[in-house]
Amino acid sequence: MTDEESDDGNGFELKIPALKDLLTEFELGDDVLAAKEMELKQHQTDLKSSGITAELRDDIILTKDVQKELLNSNMTMQKDYLASKLPGSLSELNSVVRSNENKLYLR
Repeated sequence: MTDEESDDGNGFELKIPALKDLLTEFELGDDVLAAKEMELKQHQTDLKSSGITAELRDDIILTKDVQKELLNSNMTMQKDYLASKLPGSLSELNSVVRSNENKLYLR
């Protein structure tokens, strides 16, 4: 096919699902998110049973707090993982740098 022929070819359509559907599908199997969601629902139920009417913003505030807490815990786990890998990486790097075959002598 030439360039001109390829321009005349039949196009195709790619159906892209809505962002909300993608997020729902992505979060579907996550146990941590499901537990946090149940915790929020239980909190709302507890407020209603004690006679307190939750503000409309209350759900937003709680959701943001939960997301912030989850992000902080993920960052902590990532930092711990990298901190455990760093000493071994530095040791390996030092052994490569100190090797005589990798040294460069200037005259």
